[in-house]
Amino acid sequence: MTVSIKFYYIFLVGSLIVFASCHEKDAASTPPVKAITVNMYKQDTTRLNALLRNMYAWYETKCTKGDFMPADPVANQDSFLGIDIDLHQKKLGQLKSSGFFSQGFVDNYNQIARMIDTSLQTGQTAWLVGDLSPFSTGADNWCDCQDNPDHYWETMSITITQSNDSSATLLWNWLGKDAYQVEAVKVEGAWKIAGMQGFRYANYAKMRTAQ
Repeated sequence: MTVSIKFYYIFLVGSLIVFASCHEKDAASTPPVKAITVNMYKQDTTRLNALLRNMYAWYETKCTKGDFMPADPVANQDSFLGIDIDLHQKKLGQLKSSGFFSQGFVDNYNQIARMIDTSLQTGQTAWLVGDLSPFSTGADNWCDCQDNPDHYWETMSITITQSNDSSATLLWNWLGKDAYQVEAVKVEGAWKIAGMQGFRYANYAKMRTAQ
């Protein structure tokens, strides 16, 4: 073997050793970003599912039913002139103490109540005693349903349609029911309900102006 050929083989072997060494170093120093992301996503998925199921269990078993209920009419009064503020304050307290809702959700709920109360007091909207609320569709605001299976929160199907480190959008339903949308945000590391399909301020405002 000539000197030039020997030199070529020595150079080739040396280059391969250096390349392999650098590759192993890079691989060892690169964090498994993809694996961490997947594990975090799975953890958030579990927590979001638990949040939704636990919230509905609370709503069906512990929460005072009825939203934006009217104040009792006085004698010979044929229409309601405002909401029951005491009952509304009690409901706000339940929402806050439950631990399931963000402050933004509570504030929005309160704004809807105040808007309805003002609309009734000023006569912008008439709610006749004995009639369905003009701010109601006839369905439960919390599920957009009139009837529901027993313990539906245990078996309902939940799909996360959008999520990142701080917010998520979920759809849930049971067999034969249209999907219902809920939004969640992460507050100090914990997921909270931030919005619900049945409590859109703009929708209630439209009901007010449609009278």
